[in-house]
Amino acid sequence: MEKETIRVKLAEYKGVTVQKREVSVTEEEVLSEMERARTYAATTVDKADGTAAMGDQAVIDFVGYIDEKPFEGGDGEDYPLVLGSNTFIPGFEEQLVGAKVGDQVDVKVPFPENYHAKEFAGRDAVFKVTVKALRSSVVPELTDEVVAKISPCKTVGEFKTYVEKQIRDFKADRILQEKENEALTKVVEGSEVDVPQALVDERAAILKNNLLV
Repeated sequence: MEKETIRVKLAEYKGVTVQKREVSVTEEEVLSEMERARTYAATTVDKADGTAAMGDQAVIDFVGYIDEKPFEGGDGEDYPLVLGSNTFIPGFEEQLVGAKVGDQVDVKVPFPENYHAKEFAGRDAVFKVTVKALRSSVVPELTDEVVAKISPCKTVGEFKTYVEKQIRDFKADRILQEKENEALTKVVEGSEVDVPQALVDERAAILKNNLLV
């Protein structure tokens, strides 16, 4: 008995045309990437006498309470929390703004209704937080010296050209991938696939048996 096979009639794939795409890089994109690159040379300094601000790192101890009782998983020690990182539940980090080292802050927040732990979802909590240390990041100006630390370039001018090329190359690779995907899609859509009913029935039976196991 001849074995059933899938027959494919491949569409013409030579000379497939795709939409023309141009690579363009704006001045704004280059300057934005250069600005972001400055953060790679940032240094961290202690704010022993300062107050917490968004973007600072606050080292905290905390214990969470629901109905005045501590709950499992709601505590931590020496946790390095970057304010504004949205690491903790909404509203938590904002309430530490203005705190000083040594302060004890009662952070009152509700757990989101869609919180992953269903037993906490939508419930009000109070976190007793102790601020043990504050640190802030200092981002330097983009000078030749900084450029030499974060890139293979020696000057800001060279770095700008380098960044522009990196962005252009990235976009060119993405456009090439899009063109290849478009061409492949056209070939697939123009091809014909004949699947014998016997093979369809066989596959359906396998899937059914898997569900019954």
